[in-house]
Amino acid sequence: MVLTGIILAGGQNSRMQGRNKALLTYHGEAFIVRQVRELQTLCSSVIVVTNDPAPYLERLPSDVLYIPDVYAGHGPLSGFHAAFARVETDYAWVVSCDSPDISAPAAAWMLTRLEAGGYDAVLPVIGGKHQMLHGVYRPHRLLPDITARLANREYRLGGLLESLHWLGVERDELASAGLEEDFAADIDTPEQYEQLLHLSKGSERMGHSLFEITESAIIPAEVSDKVLRREAGAITLFIGTVREFTQGKKTLYLEYEAYPSMAVTQLKRIGQEVLERWPDTKVAVTHRIGRLEITDIAVVIAVSSPHRKAAYEANEYVIERIKQIVPIWKKETGEDGKAWIGDQLNQNAYPEGRPLLPDIPAEDER
Repeated sequence: MVLTGIILAGGQNSRMQGRNKALLTYHGEAFIVRQVRELQTLCSSVIVVTNDPAPYLERLPSDVLYIPDVYAGHGPLSGFHAAFARVETDYAWVVSCDSPDISAPAAAWMLTRLEAGGYDAVLPVIGGKHQMLHGVYRPHRLLPDITARLANREYRLGGLLESLHWLGVERDELASAGLEEDFAADIDTPEQYEQLLHLSKGSERMGHSLFEITESAIIPAEVSDKVLRREAGAITLFIGTVREFTQGKKTLYLEYEAYPSMAVTQLKRIGQEVLERWPDTKVAVTHRIGRLEITDIAVVIAVSSPHRKAAYEANEYVIERIKQIVPIWKKETGEDGKAWIGDQLNQNAYPEGRPLLPDIPAEDER
């Protein structure tokens, strides 16, 4: 891969009253553990910039590289300098340790924009503000300027943009690529952290969402219950299972992988399309990833409607659209070895592994 992942974890944490933001937990995991896992889906290596790696050594994979600031105590620009001086790849994805929901699909999409336009950096612009701590950069181009700024005691990170050829991508562009903007959200204060935990617990109390990617076994009745309502005269339930034979070849098991955040976004898109085509319908989809044995349930689609015809038609539409636009792919293990099957339409094979970014056109035939 051509990308190095960089986590800046050398801040003073003063606004968090001294608590190490990298070790704050979300859904039972430290922020930095979630980040490294996401970075490693896209990056050939991961660097953590910190002057004290001790808190992370037992939490993170052994191949993570820890490096200290050269210009210590001068904010994120010094972290950029330390990391970019060690990066060997042409590109770098930089994040701050206080962002719990960083997005590999977003970074991969921004990387394609950077390469195509010859930019020094591509950054999300959220609420009118550029987010430099979830950006993709050309580190070797930027390092001389960063070094000069630090030597001149110019420590403001935003000042770097004055000399860069950079692209800001707005909310509408992200949405057209199937990306939600919350991947760049950061947690700076105890109040923000409490709000994050409150929203998370509230979501759990309300039950699962209509559109899910899960590693757990799917219970069809739970998916069906999500669309049960007094107005419905029919509920159709599609259950997709792992079959033993495909084109005469015996399958031992399948392994599904996905970009979960983008997959959920695309499932929501399908749900909206169904509502536009068949008003008064309600859709729920749960797709499983990970290793699935023969007869295991891979996907369950439930559609409720006042009338059965709409429920039948909408359900079939959903599975076909999933195959077309949802970034889920599978590796098949059979008696003759393992092979990446590719996209769910079996039109693209990935013999060396999953693609860098699923090919999802913003506007496609429906």
